This record gives sequence, structure tokens and C-alpha cells, in this order.
Amino acid sequence: MSESYAPSENTKTIVLPEGRVIIALLALAFICSLVYLAIARTAAPAVIDANAPVSEFSAARAMRHVQAIAQRPHPIGSSEHAKTRQYLQAELTTLGLTPQVQTTTAVGPGASGPGRRIQAGTVNNVIGRLPGTGAGRAVMVVSHYDSAQTSPGASDNGASVAAMLETLRALKGSSPLKNDLIVLFTDAEETGLLGARAFVTEHPWAGDVVAVLNFEARGTKGPSLMFETGNENGGLIKQLAQSAPRTIASSLFTEIYKRLPNSTDFGIFKDAGYPGLNFAYTDGFAHYHTLSDNIENLDQRSLQHHGNHALTLAQALGNADVDQMKGPDEVYFSIPGWLLVHYPETWVKPLAVVALLMLVGVLWLGLRKKHLTISGLTLGFFALFATAVAAAVTVTLVNLIVRNLHGEYRLIPQGTTYNNDIYVISFVSFTVAVVFAMHNLFRKRISTANLMTGGLLWCTILMAATSWAAPGASYLFTWPSLFGILALGVVFVVSAPNFLTAKHLPVFAISAAPAIALLVPIIYLMSLGLSLSLLRAVLVLIVLLLVLMLPLIEYAARANKW
Repeated sequence: MSESYAPSENTKTIVLPEGRVIIALLALAFICSLVYLAIARTAAPAVIDANAPVSEFSAARAMRHVQAIAQRPHPIGSSEHAKTRQYLQAELTTLGLTPQVQTTTAVGPGASGPGRRIQAGTVNNVIGRLPGTGAGRAVMVVSHYDSAQTSPGASDNGASVAAMLETLRALKGSSPLKNDLIVLFTDAEETGLLGARAFVTEHPWAGDVVAVLNFEARGTKGPSLMFETGNENGGLIKQLAQSAPRTIASSLFTEIYKRLPNSTDFGIFKDAGYPGLNFAYTDGFAHYHTLSDNIENLDQRSLQHHGNHALTLAQALGNADVDQMKGPDEVYFSIPGWLLVHYPETWVKPLAVVALLMLVGVLWLGLRKKHLTISGLTLGFFALFATAVAAAVTVTLVNLIVRNLHGEYRLIPQGTTYNNDIYVISFVSFTVAVVFAMHNLFRKRISTANLMTGGLLWCTILMAATSWAAPGASYLFTWPSLFGILALGVVFVVSAPNFLTAKHLPVFAISAAPAIALLVPIIYLMSLGLSLSLLRAVLVLIVLLLVLMLPLIEYAARANKW
């Protein structure tokens, strides 16, 4: 027989060591299983081969288009660019459409700041229209067909072009759509989004468009993410949830993206008031705009994912009521591989108020029943802050050492390396190690209840801040806060002060599940798309996630001190 104990208290309980170890291992297995599932379900789908039915999208069939247009760089004005345009015209003709080439001079504002230059050029947009059975309103699918000067553009943006052509082929083998479908291959996206500007301001079909689907790439592999919406996104989010429930999407991505200097053609359509959805894959960022963005490095599963979205949504929106394309903005997020959760943005602040009131109630209950103390709460609150700072400082120092050992890394255009995954795993491991080390330090002075409540205080502060300043990001903190607060309340009601036993683990396991399901995919996907210098923002989420799982970790630590 042996004794287990709450480190900061005198309360003890007698348990069989074998049972304690088994339960602790089960707690660890539960955490690891959920983390694995959360990451595994974000994978791009398997490639459908060329023998698939004609109504299905096949990346294997679409690859012939990539092979035709992504052999060499084809920036605007080059001979390869002209060949790509001619290829698109020929393919649209073969598919039974009458292609147009919109040739015009477009002018863009260029980059802001000192030395600002106006961007202008002659663009040649390639456009086709598949008539529907309705009144002539149209859904438009868009990708740019020019490449960067330094890249063959197999992913950026050959895969998107190929996905559109294969989608058209599949649609021609299916029943006619209600709404027209416009396919727009824009020119000069890499030179100021000029082709998109030209279409919006000059083309007569621009007034027929009721929704836009734009496809892009910021890497060479990974899942196709729906990372940006137009304004009044409620209608399209409902359509997306119904027709493509396994889409990987998050309103957090939109909140982040609109604060970045990056832009795609979709920004032009968004500013013009079109409702729409923007898709891209981001893994393999080191290849972006380089010669290694080639056919060999393109993951066909990413192409398949792009195509699945293009075909499914073209069919859904092509048969939808045009008056339902817009709706009040919504908060949305994926439970990867399962469903797309969405609710009106107007719910955000009331949910935040409910969470804050619940927290106040749990704090009162915890203090009244002596689970919590004022001094313990204060220490728990600042313990999380100290842990986050320690993790960020550690990773920053390690990154500086790496950069000094590899001076050549400063020359990398994207700020990331070809073996970026290894660095990400290393930095995440450092963060986990720092959190566990700090926890081992604090657990001798602060009870688990006070530590976890301190973490929930930070989570609710982030929830309140995002609810008012960035509503699309609020869900990331709202739901973990609600479940965490509820779990603490249940344990405070049914147990003695500062007493953690195996019977409480199911409650904390259930409360940790939403945090894992929401935070882990975001941490993983952001790690794929961010350079190492920006990874520190992700590490803060890792610290918060581990604190929300603290009772499970604490119980495992008691049985397995290593």
C-alpha cells in the first residue's frame, strides 16, 4: 500500500499503486488519442484515380493539366504565359464552352508606405460560362493562371487551375445546374491582383455574380483550408456546413488573415461586396514562389481536396436560391473530419457574459468550500503568465542559436526551412518540457484547483477580449472556458477541498475534450503555415491547452513522477 497526496495540502488517501498507475496511464492514453485524432482528421483526402466515374473529381485526371502548364515559370508577359492562356482556351473549347479573353489595361494601388509605386499592366483574363436553367445569375469559380517569376507554379496556382478544369468536366457529365457557372482564370495576380480588378470594374458579367469561390496555394501540400469569407457570410457558411461538413474551416483564420499584409484575388471580390469563400493549402511553405514549387513536390491529395471543394460547392451553390447567398456574419469552426459548427456572431457576447457569470459563481463556490484561496488564485494566475513567458523565451533562445549556427537560413525567402517540420516538433517539445518543469515547480506551492482556475481566468480574459475585438476568434476560448468552468463547479460541489481522485478524472476528461478538439487542429495547422519566427504565438496556445488539461496531467504525474 502507498499514499497519494495533494502536494500543497495535508489531505491523503490510500489507494493500490497498481490501480493508480493504470488509471494514470489511461488518462495519458486519453489525451494522446484525442490529440492524434484531432491531427489525423485534418489530412487531405486520398487521391481518386483516373478510372473514377465521370461525375466524380479525380486528381489523377486533373494532373495532366498541371503537367501541361507548370513545366516552367509563366509570369505575365512571358511566352510561357501566352502558351498557358492558349491551353486554357483550348480546354474550355473542348469542354463545350465558348472562352473569352478579356484584354485590358488594369491599374492597382500597389504597396503602401514610403516609395509607393502604382502597379499597372495589360491583362488577359480567360473566362468561360456554363449556362444554367435559371434566370442567368451566376456562381463564379476563380483561380489565377500566372505564376511568380521564380516558380513553375505547380501549386501556386497550377493545382487550382487544374481543379477548375476537372470540375468543369465533371459538371458537364452531370445534370444541369440552376444557376450559371462562370469560370474565371485571372491574369496578373502575382503583379497586384490586376486581372481580378479588371473583371470587377470592366467585365459585363461582373453584375451577374452572386457568389465567388477562389482557390489558391501557399505551399505544396496539406489540406485545403477555407480560410477567408466575404462580408455577410452567414448564407454561404450554412451552405458549406450542409454540402461539405468535413471542410476544414475556422473564422479564426479570417480574423488572422485580415490583419496580415497578404492578399489574393479574393480580396478584390470581397471589397467589391461579393459573398464568397477562399481556399488554400499551406504546408510546404518553403517551396512557395521558388523553383521547387514543381510537379514533383505537388501533393496530389491537396489537389484532390481543392477539387472536392470546387465540385461540391459548385453543385450546391449552382442549385441554391441566389437570395440566400448572403446572411448575417457567423462564427464557425471545424471538428475535423466530422462537422462544421456555426452560429450567429450576435451570440458571441451573450456567450461571453454567460461564461463570465459562471466563472464568478465557481470562484465564489470554490472559495466558500475552501477549494480555492485568494493567495492560491493569485499565484495560479501569475503562474500561467510566467510559464508562457518562460516557454516563449526558451524557444526564442533556441531559435537564435539555430540561426547563428546556420547563418545561411537568413537568406531563405520565406523565413522557413525545408525541414521545418523537425523544428516545429522540437519547439513544441521544448514548450511542453517548460510547462511540465514549471508545473513541477508550482505544484509544491499551489494546489491543482488554484492552478487550473488561474488558467481559466486567463482563458476567460482572452475570451472577453476576442469577443469584443475579434469575434471570429472568440470560440477558441469560449467553449474551453465554459466546459472547464463547468467541470470545476461539479468537482467543487461533490468533493472535499484540494482532493483529486480517480473518480474526478471522467469529469475533467470530458471538459478537456473540447479544448483538445478546438486547439490542437489550430495549433497544428498554424504550425504548417507560419515561419519559425512567428511560431511563438502558437506556443502560447500550447501552454493554455496544457493548463486546461492540468488535472489529468497532475494525476498522471503522481503515479509516474518521470
